[in-house]
Amino acid sequence: MLTNPHLPWSDFYTFYEAHLNAPGFSAYGVTLIGFPGLTIAFNQNLGWTHTVNTIDASDRYELMLKDDGYLIDGTILPFKKKSVTLKVRQDDGTMKDENVIFKYSKHGPVIGEKNGKAFAVRIAGLENSFMGEQYHKMAKAKNLFEFESAVKMLQNPMFNIVYADKAGNIMYLFNGNVPVRTEGDWKFWNATIDGTLLKYIWNKTHPYKDLPKLLNPATGFVQNANDPPWTSTYPIALDPKKFPAYMSPLEMGLRPQRAVNMIKDDPSISFDELVGYKLNTEMEAAHRFLDDLLAAVEHFPDSMAVKAATILNAWDKSANADSKGAILFQQWFAKMNGEMFAKPWDLTAAVSTPDGLKDPKKAVELLVRAADEVLKKYGSLDVAYGDVNRFRANNVDYPGNGGSDRLGVFRTMYFREDKDKKNKAFNGDTYVAITEFGKKVKANVLLSYGNSSQPGSKHASDQLQLLSQKKLRPALLEKSEVLKNLEKKEIIISTK
Repeated sequence: MLTNPHLPWSDFYTFYEAHLNAPGFSAYGVTLIGFPGLTIAFNQNLGWTHTVNTIDASDRYELMLKDDGYLIDGTILPFKKKSVTLKVRQDDGTMKDENVIFKYSKHGPVIGEKNGKAFAVRIAGLENSFMGEQYHKMAKAKNLFEFESAVKMLQNPMFNIVYADKAGNIMYLFNGNVPVRTEGDWKFWNATIDGTLLKYIWNKTHPYKDLPKLLNPATGFVQNANDPPWTSTYPIALDPKKFPAYMSPLEMGLRPQRAVNMIKDDPSISFDELVGYKLNTEMEAAHRFLDDLLAAVEHFPDSMAVKAATILNAWDKSANADSKGAILFQQWFAKMNGEMFAKPWDLTAAVSTPDGLKDPKKAVELLVRAADEVLKKYGSLDVAYGDVNRFRANNVDYPGNGGSDRLGVFRTMYFREDKDKKNKAFNGDTYVAITEFGKKVKANVLLSYGNSSQPGSKHASDQLQLLSQKKLRPALLEKSEVLKNLEKKEIIISTK
């Protein structure tokens, strides 16, 4: 099982790694700072991971105001109002009471009014009270039946679940609270909804049995890289026509395509092979379009384009620290959009489209522009990727690797310009775990930015070097291993 969430490297998105043990309970994983339990974890028998799913669990309604109320099906209804006193901190540190009036319609809370209209939101799952209990039961489960019983609580209003266990079961679940709607497709419900019609106000969500899921597909694997459920394995095993049109869109980005293309033709994947797939930095975009671009340069030669093509032809299509050509290709591909491809994405060829260049001459012109920009900024067309992109924090600085999901890099990293005009990672790979279930569970893990943000802690950014080296570390799962690496021990005695 591969666990690999991607989030910003700061604030409340920060993961904390932990191994929780108690009588009859042992689970290893991560949780977001402030959450009272592991949200991505494994135990001796099973494990699960999350990715953000393409779920529409909230809607924005446009209300027509009239006579201090709002219209529904031609009738004027009054808003419900609630007065709340908030304590607001002032510049001098004192607190001032301010009275705020909240307004509610049948749709939900009103978030704003403008030009005779109001806007209200309706969000599924806001009243879920037992998320912590559900996660505890998931971590405590010993088998698929117990795990699925916990998940059926549906207390977490979103996130895909990818699951594996010691018995050899694998599962994909499009998890969450999906509203039951009377009509409309994905595009309709992602727009602003007409709040004057009662039929668009939903009042219940789909039960567990309605959600897209796969258990032990014949393909032998399940995956998700934030793509809709239909491509959770390949060849496709979930038919979108068997689900409501609003359940999820029809699309698949290059990163999930990269995930599938790496493993779909490999009938037997070892632990070490899976580690290699995880750390792979090749760009699916380069595999898809580089040959077309090089052919276009041959047809429309330009002195700068030829120089750029020479570098790109020698490039390994990777975003490794020493890759030369990655910066140039990235700069070119950033100028491309979906309408410039000869073949658009197609569900029937989900992992091989889009493909081709609709206007090869224009593509060469964009390459010349990209080359000029790279040369001006870095002084060389073949600047090494890691010289430009860095892993930095707390006075440590290492060459970076990985790239954006738009480029189809499975080792997803996002960089932005730092003070010295180089780029610094700020988002992407966070916690990584490769877990193998057997007589004893085995796991290699990494928490990219380290397991502490406290000033002075040696564990703040102490894993960045491994990240730069494209390495993982063994998880310490046995008590004997933990004791060999013990830094601090606390004994808490209850007075009760």
